[in-house]
Amino acid sequence: MISESIKVIHIFILRFIGGFGALSYGVLLLYFALPHDDPWRMTHIEVRYWETPFLDVWLPFLAHPYRVPMYPFLTLILLVPCSLLYLTRMGRKFISHITSDRTSFVVFLLWMLLFAISFLPGIRVGGIFSRAVSISLLLGLIGSVVMGCGIAAMVRGTQLLTVLLDALTKLYEVMRRVIFLSRPSRFVIVLFLVFFGATNAIAYFVFEHIPHVQDSIAQVFHAKILAAGSLTAESPPHPEFFEFTHVINNGRWYSQYPPGHIALLVVPLILGIPWILNPLLGSLTVILLYWLGKELYGEGIGRLSALLALFSPFLLFMSSEFMNHATALFCFTLFLLFFARVLKSKRPVHALIAGVALGWLLMTRPFTAVAVALPFALYAVVLLVQDAKAYLKPAVSFLGSFLVLAGALLGFNDLTNGDPFLFGFQVLYGNEVMPGFGHAAWGGPHSLLRGIHQTLVNLVGLNKYLFEWPVPSLFFVFLFCGFFAMGRWDYLLLTSAFCLTGAYLFYWFQDWCFGPRFLYEAAAPLILLSARGIDAVPRLIQRRFAGERSVRTYTAGTGFIVGAMILVGGIVYLPPHFEVYGNGYWGVTRRALITVERAGISHAVVFTQSYYGSVFLANDPWLRNDVIFVRDLGGRNKIMADLYPDRKYYRVKEGVLEELKFDERSGRAFVPALPTSKAPRERAHHLSK
Repeated sequence: MISESIKVIHIFILRFIGGFGALSYGVLLLYFALPHDDPWRMTHIEVRYWETPFLDVWLPFLAHPYRVPMYPFLTLILLVPCSLLYLTRMGRKFISHITSDRTSFVVFLLWMLLFAISFLPGIRVGGIFSRAVSISLLLGLIGSVVMGCGIAAMVRGTQLLTVLLDALTKLYEVMRRVIFLSRPSRFVIVLFLVFFGATNAIAYFVFEHIPHVQDSIAQVFHAKILAAGSLTAESPPHPEFFEFTHVINNGRWYSQYPPGHIALLVVPLILGIPWILNPLLGSLTVILLYWLGKELYGEGIGRLSALLALFSPFLLFMSSEFMNHATALFCFTLFLLFFARVLKSKRPVHALIAGVALGWLLMTRPFTAVAVALPFALYAVVLLVQDAKAYLKPAVSFLGSFLVLAGALLGFNDLTNGDPFLFGFQVLYGNEVMPGFGHAAWGGPHSLLRGIHQTLVNLVGLNKYLFEWPVPSLFFVFLFCGFFAMGRWDYLLLTSAFCLTGAYLFYWFQDWCFGPRFLYEAAAPLILLSARGIDAVPRLIQRRFAGERSVRTYTAGTGFIVGAMILVGGIVYLPPHFEVYGNGYWGVTRRALITVERAGISHAVVFTQSYYGSVFLANDPWLRNDVIFVRDLGGRNKIMADLYPDRKYYRVKEGVLEELKFDERSGRAFVPALPTSKAPRERAHHLSK
């Protein structure tokens, strides 16, 4: 009896020590993964490159970092979870289950390999920031898993575990009634209001109700032209003073972009609220995701998908600025919803709406439209061949509406660019701007290796920005694909996301703008598949790993884990984004405009030394505004003075405004002296107030 008691105590001590050790190790890794003031760097690990990559690691309570080689450091970190698999009973049980069927094991390994590739670029790509993000994702994933294993080992078989699980189950039942069993109409209204309110708050407090990205600025400018009833404006005299990125200024003045998003901006512009479009589109997209998830998988997946979208920083920030990706995602999600309804109902009206949605996506982002729609187009052809009688009318309805909008795009190209098949991108940058290897509008020529590098970086960004969890955002997508038999729609959604990713492998330019923006439209299928994975986890534990408790208990535990990750993301990983986006994102601020407005000047030409994108949209496309903002071209500025001899002239740089005069002989600008003894610096300060 005594020996058995000693044995129990011994096992408990070993379990506690091992569990506490795993918990401590997991917490340390999460400590390392904490973000810096910007979203791309860690606070306690700095990635460095000289001849070989290495890391500066700040350990707790130490003032100076340790410098360690990157690859050996990461290898040592990986050894701990690998050891847990072999040295613990739970780990060995896991290995036994996944290796019990050879085919399933191979499939599982394939999906896990793809998952690893999605956040672990194996070569130096995309600069130090992308490598730092991938390391942060690795540390977060291992830290979260090891910490969870440590907690499980410490409480397993104790009364504390029973109490915790009972409490979680009761909390889950409350949340289930509030979120998943409430009236659908009430759920949709609350969903819309929360997302619409959040995005409008970000649009005002972070982005100051102005576009910050060159693409957005150019499209809002073009929308101003459409709002005036024209497709293009006439180029101003001396167009070099008004040159701006992605704006064609060759005798006709307009943007390089297709008309889909631009046309939707017209009504909000006329109403004086252009900043409301993207929040509205984003909020409607979240609702569409609910309806789409409900249509494909049932009410629970629909609501879970909508909740994931609601807390997605990628969607929140993209829906708060002016980028055309918000229109593209809305149109793609609408297309998915009505394509699914066509398959069920065979009704031509559903096909008509699907065609309009895809056609508008084509008018917004043509390359993206072709990529995401490819698997659905192929599947539709197969269905039409198999059952032409049932699908002929929907097919005609779909093609009719789609071709009308495709024709509108070609007509727009013809009227603006002079050729139905010539896009504004080509007018501005030539054929080098088009996808393909061997050319690029700027920089070195595009290549397959460069495309692979950029694709890896985009996947790293997607794993970070989609949800901003401590673990990679695609975790549940690959978990679902690796452990569960996938259905028809699972394959269609996943293939669509892969097609978009693969298509941009051929595109020469990539960046992270609120995330890997060229993969933004993949957010819809990936959110749905993430919801599928989260929903499947409790059944996975119960069936595949012989869970000892009810599915409801495991569902409560899974909900708690996902909720904790959302909470950590919001508290820890989201604030650096607000810091970056709210501090002159892409060089754009309202400071110069506010300075001019406060000075109360009128009938003037303002030479801008600040970033021209900050003031470009203050101009009327026909320069009929009282204050005209032009680029400061130094010695050439006298040209503007001669063009507008009856106006006053000023120079602005952020918060400093100076009145200018021009010497008639030399043409040089100077700041005239005040009648009083005030110096020019004092005068500039006075005018800026």
